[in-house]
Amino acid sequence: MSRTFVHRSASGAARSYSLVLPAGFVHVGGSRSADTALAEVVGQLGLVGDDERDFRRQARPILDGIPSTQSGLRLLDSYVLAGTWPGTRISATITCGVADVPAGTDPDDTLMAQAARHGGSITAVAGEPAVFWTDGGDVVAPPRVDRPVAVLRRRTTLSRIHGLASHLFVVVATVGSDDHEAAEDPDGSIADALSDLLAAVVESIRWRDEAGSTITDRATA
Repeated sequence: MSRTFVHRSASGAARSYSLVLPAGFVHVGGSRSADTALAEVVGQLGLVGDDERDFRRQARPILDGIPSTQSGLRLLDSYVLAGTWPGTRISATITCGVADVPAGTDPDDTLMAQAARHGGSITAVAGEPAVFWTDGGDVVAPPRVDRPVAVLRRRTTLSRIHGLASHLFVVVATVGSDDHEAAEDPDGSIADALSDLLAAVVESIRWRDEAGSTITDRATA
């Protein structure tokens, strides 16, 4: 289980979140460039030679697609599949961040506006109102990457944070591959399975108070 600081909030509000990380995923702390994040993961895994090169080629484009510099969005963490799905070039990441709610705006109105804009659906994260939407099909091609990665599945979740009205929690789960012909997964079953796994990770999120205890009550802020 991974637990990460969210916000230095008022008494009674969430101070951190936790989630259950599947086997095969490694954690990368926030506020890092894609290159720094990859170096950290390579060090954790002890990758060398061809294994290191292949991992960097797969993961770099997806990490570069994280909107960490977007105005009002602070990246907290990335969780990266260590390598690719066996027998394929399919990779996966989960990224978590905190987004500002515009001053004077109701956070629930912000959720509904984003759901309407993206054709999203209503859900919940650890008992808090949330919305999510899915997309894919775009190609991520950062500088100095010789083979862009196609986004096969992407699920974005936007949630209230327990006790906070000033910020929202953002989770982006992405499945991608640099096999643009989809020859390794013609029916999309592998991408679907990974997407379902990442959705289960989002469902495992819990809010925690300053003592690290799980918060179960519904926010009133």
